[in-house]
Amino acid sequence: LLVDNLLSKSEILEATQSNFVVVDKDLNIVFRSPQPLEKHQLERNNLRPGDLFSCINAVHSEHGCGSSVNCPHCKLRRSIYEVQRDNHSVETEVVLTLSNNTMISLLITATPFSYEDHKFIAVLLRNISDKRRIEMMEHLFFHDMLNLTGTLNNFIDLMKNDKSPEVYEEIKKLSGMIVDQVTSQRDLIYAEDGTLTCEPGEIDVNDILNGLYIAQKRIAISKNKVLDGEFLKEPVAVETDPRLLSRVLLNMIKNAME
Repeated sequence: LLVDNLLSKSEILEATQSNFVVVDKDLNIVFRSPQPLEKHQLERNNLRPGDLFSCINAVHSEHGCGSSVNCPHCKLRRSIYEVQRDNHSVETEVVLTLSNNTMISLLITATPFSYEDHKFIAVLLRNISDKRRIEMMEHLFFHDMLNLTGTLNNFIDLMKNDKSPEVYEEIKKLSGMIVDQVTSQRDLIYAEDGTLTCEPGEIDVNDILNGLYIAQKRIAISKNKVLDGEFLKEPVAVETDPRLLSRVLLNMIKNAME
C-alpha cells in the first residue's frame, strides 16, 4: 500500500521522465504510473505499452498494440517476451514512432516477479529522446567541423604554390564557415539551457537566401545534389534575428540534402 501510494505521486516519475508499468503474460498493463490517457486509450479494455505511448502501429490497428503486422518486430515487445522466456531482467533501448509521426527513444528496464502464483513483469520506461537528439547534433557538429578544417588545410597547402585571389577567397570563406559552425553549436547549447536570446533587426530576404546558397552550394555538389531556388524579384525587408533565422533555414537545407 505504501509503495502504491508513493508511485501514485506522479511528479516523482515525471521528474525522471519515466513511466512505470506492470504487465501480465499477455502484456496487458495491470498497473501504471498515473498519467492522463487519451480518448482512444480510455476506450480500450486491455491497454498495452504501445497503446500507452500512442505508437503509430497501435493507434492505426483495430485492436491496438500487438495487432499490427509490424508488432512482431517491435523491440519493446520482444524485450518483454525475452524476460518472460528467460526469467531475468533486461535493459535495452527502443525507438517508437508515435501517431503524430514523431519518434521517441526509450530506455527500458524490465524485471520479472511473481505475486499470488501469477507472473508479472515490472517495466520502467525512461524517455531519453533529448539525450539522443543532443548526441546526434554533437555528432553532426564534429563531422562538419572535420570536413571544413580538412578542406581548409588543403587550400592552405595549395596556397604555398598558388597565391591567387581565388584561393585566398576560398580560405577566407572556409574560415568563416568554421566560425559559423562553432557559433551554431554554442547557440544550440544556449537553447538547451534556456539562455539563448533573440536579437532582432531588419534584414533583406534575398541577402539571407544568397548567403545560404553560397554556404551550401559546394556541399551540395559534393553530395551529387542540385541546390536550386528563386530569389525575390523585389527587395523585401523583415524584422527578425538573422543569425537564428539563418540557422533554422540552414538546418532545413541540410536535412533536405541528407
